[in-house]
Amino acid sequence: MHQTQRWLVIAIAAAFSVPFSASAQSEPSSSPNVLGGDLTLNARLRYESVTDDAASDADALTLRSALAWRSRALFGSRSLSAIMEVENTVALDGTDYSDGETNRATALIADPPGTELNQLFIGFQSARGWRARIGRQPISFGDERFVGTVAFRQNHQSFDALSLTHDSSDDWALNYAYVANVNRIFGDAADGPVAGLLGDHKQDTHLLNAVFKGWSFGELESYAYLIGNEDFQRASMDTFGARFSGSVRPKRLTYLYTLEAASQSSRSDNPRDYSAVFTRVSGGISYKRFSVQLTQERLGSDNGSGFITPFATLHRFQGWADKFAAQTPDQGLVAQFVTIAGRWPGFRYRLQYHDFDTDVGSQNIGRELGLHVQHRVRQNLFIGIKFADYRASRSAPTLGGFDADTRRLFLSISGSVGGR
Repeated sequence: MHQTQRWLVIAIAAAFSVPFSASAQSEPSSSPNVLGGDLTLNARLRYESVTDDAASDADALTLRSALAWRSRALFGSRSLSAIMEVENTVALDGTDYSDGETNRATALIADPPGTELNQLFIGFQSARGWRARIGRQPISFGDERFVGTVAFRQNHQSFDALSLTHDSSDDWALNYAYVANVNRIFGDAADGPVAGLLGDHKQDTHLLNAVFKGWSFGELESYAYLIGNEDFQRASMDTFGARFSGSVRPKRLTYLYTLEAASQSSRSDNPRDYSAVFTRVSGGISYKRFSVQLTQERLGSDNGSGFITPFATLHRFQGWADKFAAQTPDQGLVAQFVTIAGRWPGFRYRLQYHDFDTDVGSQNIGRELGLHVQHRVRQNLFIGIKFADYRASRSAPTLGGFDADTRRLFLSISGSVGGR
């Protein structure tokens, strides 16, 4: 492996030579009309370094490019539209890290090189607030705790689905999707110990989500995610839940709060018979550009199986070292964490500290400290640094590598041109 310092120099130098950065220095202009539509180019260059006590160290310098075409009026109708997006990930210094498609006896960096069709769907939008899409598409509900696009990774998650949405008033938003296939972050060729849960899978899945937004002090989200995984039955389960989140500002301080509860039970084709619960309690305050929040999440366990969320954007919730992104410990997981966030002109920062325990037995698994700083250089051009340091406890479960100290460093630059 190369020295971390050398990679940092290479990443920084490459970042500031990204071709689209010059275009982003000027005010955005209208994108070219190509076949009656608009083109958008998104790019993200990222260096990731991993030090893991359970595997050889790994580092990767990858570039993600996504070219999207959006129609202006399909078949002469403004109610119809089409979107196509092709994404490509390149390992700029070769692939000498375990990427999920190939295990190279190093720590995992979940950015396999390759080219994929990320989106291809036809959409219909009515004047009364109904929207329908059929084809390969992104699906995100709420804060993506259960269903999201995992957009932090270079290969985004997308769904081959028929989706319906109704959002015609200030009070209600209704969402339904039938999913026939999910295209995960590791792609079709994934192998290794995490591939079972994170590979592409055929589905017979129904996703229902409803949000009531009629209160000034918060919104109520309810959901039913009925996942039938035909390729990996361990991820076949029914989940029902509700989340209430909001804020009030009686004076200068704003008070933030979230309450959520869900139950999950395995389907008949799941090799494990279990029924587990999920809870989340969060409270915090914000003042001007500064906020602090305390959160506890509990992913319960039953009959040797932990509560799992296979479609979630887990990097956002369970620590940036990604120790729990592949699976929940069989003993369940209780995460208690504090988040401090703020911004000043051109910058955003986030500092978080996690403490992880098992749900069964309340054994300490480990703790993690994370820091993320992002700087907006110009319109549509951002650079960022993120660091996570996970320290395992002596009683951490060995299965899944939870007993191994792990440190991850991310250095990135991203931007876009085009679009409307």
